[in-house]
Amino acid sequence: MTKLLMIQRSMNLKRNAGQVAFPGGLREEEETPDETALREFEEELGVDRSEVTILGYLRPEIIEEHEIFVYPVVGWLKLSEDYEFIPNFEVKKILVDELNKILSTRRMSEKGIIFELSGHTVWGASSRILDDMYRRLKQSFHENRYKTKEGYLK
Repeated sequence: MTKLLMIQRSMNLKRNAGQVAFPGGLREEEETPDETALREFEEELGVDRSEVTILGYLRPEIIEEHEIFVYPVVGWLKLSEDYEFIPNFEVKKILVDELNKILSTRRMSEKGIIFELSGHTVWGASSRILDDMYRRLKQSFHENRYKTKEGYLK
């Protein structure tokens, strides 16, 4: 069963304190999006970057109020159920749940599309990134549903 990991940001942060987000942060000079994602994941959660396999990318997002571009990098992490993360000061809580359960909570609100994760609402840029994943998985499911050895069913 595939699970999704997000974090609740510390209440002591200047930006987006207490919000649910994907691990990540600002790019350092000369870093690629992959390098930034792996460094931030390691810093925030204490997981050695060599444990993460990069799978691909989702649509970039802009956070207009901060003039920040976000380049979502999707990674795979295979850990035991009892693995203990070592979160840093930026992380209040680590949130992990089954991907299909999270995606099934998708709904519209006054904030736009939102999702629920472990009793927390995912909204804003994080929900737009999650919605991109939802749409890609849904499209892939439907495309593969009608695929045969000879091609697609008509």
